[in-house]
This record gives sequence, C-alpha cells and structure tokens, in this order.
Amino acid sequence: MALLAFLFGVLILVSVHEWGHYRMAIACGVAVKRFSIGFGAPIWRWQCHPDDTEFVIARWPLGGYVRMVDENEGDVPAHLLPRAFNRQSLAKRAAIVAAGPVANLVFALAAYSLVHWLGQEQLQPVVATPPAASMAAQAGIEGGDWVRDWQREGAFEAEPVASLEQLRWVLANAVSDAADLTLGVSRSENGPVRHVLLPLSQLAGEAFDAQTAKKIGLNAPWMAPVVREVMPDGAAARAGVRAGDWVLRIDEQPVADVQALRVRIQQAVDGQGQAKTQTWVVRRAGGVVDFAVTPDVVAGAQGRTGRVGVMLGDRPASVMVRADWGSGMAQAWAQTWDVAALSWQTLWRMFTGGASWSNISGPVGVAEVAGSSAALGAVAFLQFLAFFSVNLAVLNLLPIPLLDGGHLMYYLWEWVTGRAMSDASMRLTQRLGLLVLGLLMAVALGNDLTRLIS
Repeated sequence: MALLAFLFGVLILVSVHEWGHYRMAIACGVAVKRFSIGFGAPIWRWQCHPDDTEFVIARWPLGGYVRMVDENEGDVPAHLLPRAFNRQSLAKRAAIVAAGPVANLVFALAAYSLVHWLGQEQLQPVVATPPAASMAAQAGIEGGDWVRDWQREGAFEAEPVASLEQLRWVLANAVSDAADLTLGVSRSENGPVRHVLLPLSQLAGEAFDAQTAKKIGLNAPWMAPVVREVMPDGAAARAGVRAGDWVLRIDEQPVADVQALRVRIQQAVDGQGQAKTQTWVVRRAGGVVDFAVTPDVVAGAQGRTGRVGVMLGDRPASVMVRADWGSGMAQAWAQTWDVAALSWQTLWRMFTGGASWSNISGPVGVAEVAGSSAALGAVAFLQFLAFFSVNLAVLNLLPIPLLDGGHLMYYLWEWVTGRAMSDASMRLTQRLGLLVLGLLMAVALGNDLTRLIS
C-alpha cells in the first residue's frame, strides 16, 4: 500500500509540475521536444507530428522532465530557431522555469479546497491528560477538556477550533512564529469557557516535532479508560480484569482517561524498583467491581516501570468537518500559504542551526505517510497530495543550481548585470548544487534508516 500510494502520488505531482513548465513554454512560443514522466527507456510514447511534442512515460517513474528546443543542447533546425528557449526574453524564460512550482501550488490549492468541500472525519477537539511538566498541564488543562477556540497574542478576536487536527496545526504555526497562544477550554462541549495561556514563545527556534508537541502537552486525543483487550499471561488477567472494564479509580484516585491510566500503571514501582499493588475500581455490566492488581516490572529507556498486559482505549470520537464553497476556498488558500511558510521557515532554521536536520524525510518516510493516508481514504490521501505538492514547490524554489530556484538565480544575475553567467561559472555552480542535493538526499535517507531501526 505504501509503495503504490507513494508511486501514484509521485506520478501525479511530477505530472503537474512538468505540465506547468510545458504549458508555459507553449504559451511563450517555445518548441517542446519531449514531455517525459519518469526517466530511462520509454515504455510508452505518442507524437502527432515530427515537429510536435513527444509525450513519454519512462521506465523509472521517480521524476520527469520537459526538453525544449535549445541551442545550448544541440543543433536546432533553422525553422525552429525563433522558438528556441535560449532565444526567448528573460521574462519568458523565468516564467517557464517558475511555472512548475506554481503549478504545484495551484494543485495544492485545488486539492485543499476539495478536501474542505467534501469534508473529513477528524478527531473531536477533546484532549488527553497532558504530561505533568507540560505547558498545558501547568496552564490547568485536564484530560477530557474541550478546546473551543484560540487567539494569537495581539489578535482582535478568537477563532473557533473544529477538530484536534486543526488545533495541532494552529500550535505548529504558533511555535514556528514564536507566538503565545490563548486557548478557550471547557469541561464539556457546551460548558462555560475558561481561558488559558500557552507561552509558546519560549519554544522559539524549535521545530514542531514529537518532542516539542510533548512539551506543549496537547498531542493526544481523549480516550475513555476502557480495557480493550487483556493479554492471557499478564498481571491484569491474573487479577481478574476483563475486556470492556471501565477503570474508574486506582487507589481511590479518579482516572480521567487512557493517558492517566497508562501513567498510573507505569508509576506503580517503588523506590527499590519493586511493583506496588494497586486497587482498581472498574465498572462492568452496570455494576462496580474492585481488584488488587500487582503490575509486572519491566526495564526500559525510562527506567523500571509497571506493566499489566492490557490494550487500552476505544476509538477516539470524531466529527465531520466540512466547509461551504467560499470558506472552503479561503481555508485552502490559508492552508497552502501556511504549509509553504512553515516549510520555508523550517528549512531556514535547519540551514542556520536553529532546527534539527532530523526533520527531513526521504522516500521511505514519505512512502509511509502516503500509505497511511491512503489507508484512511480518498480525502486523506488528497490532503497528503496537497501537502506534498506544496513541499515539492518549496523545494524546487530553493536557490540551488539544478533546481528551478537555481535557474531563477541565474536569471536574476542576468537581469542585474545585463549579461548571462559564463559557462565556466555555471558549470562550477552546478557541481556545487549537485553536491548540496547529494548531501540533502544522504541526510534524508539516513533519517529514514534511523527511524526504521529505532
């Protein structure tokens, strides 16, 4: 599933990118010799006339290219010289190069719009018990709280929160901008709202990764403290716990949700590393039953912790999030802009030392996300394609030779100086660009391998 979804996604987005170059070249009067999806030997080709564009699907579908008539790449027939790329004005050449990333951004805008119009099942904005040292816990947020709205520092009014996914995106942008955030929360969906401040400016310079999300403490949905499955040889089975039991209290302390229950189990170890027997009170079949549960003790990265041998929690509650035509377009525009800005900022911080290079994912990481989104359905996969398309546009606009952004830098030089860059300088910068791209790919693959091993 992951491999097929990844290849299908690459095929779509590369086609969109190269179609942008192709259509702009045709609009500018440039002759295009070949439009290829993939590299290597063609497995399918079509051409109407010898002077027309040859459309090709090649053997290796991990890229593509548009080959235009250009005197820098070989002899050009006399009748095609006026349509050669190198003879076009600087503005036309720049427009042709920029059209690829622009096409990816337009595709993302259309895809995000469609996602908002069709609607998507997302998690209710009900949060799990935050870790004790997190910002959310220190602000007084508890497990089961509904996050109703959010407001940036200096903003005129609060914006509603429709889902937990939307809340995560708001948090990611606030961290990126080092902006404090005020959340309106309540104990029930329609209960009285209280406002709490998250000092996210303290996280300035950090990327919004798993560790940062843990520091904030709003990275998990609320799930009822229900035992979903009991392992036959575990401590819970020995004590008489059954699947379907709802844990109400442990040692007379209420259990708010799965997150709190998991922490209580893990902490059932004394100072000598021995298990502490707990008294569980559970609801079962309309009645209340109590058990003495003595967890098994296991050694891990966090030291010796308790384990009882259960699977916890039911499926989190979800809500259908859908927008009308106008608001869907507006949200899609804002989302496309936010993804692009966040990608630029993350890349800039990585190059300046403000963020970890572990944020880069290679083909394996992207394939995993593609597979998981495809498994969730067409709308989720469309959302993945939109996100991937924006990042593809941002990557191609980097001022690195061999990328579209590198070519635009050449044209900027030509515009400022009034002359094209020399062949020797161009060859040198292209070698440097190839080195940079090779290093980026090596880092991305290394991160993929590290995630797989860990």
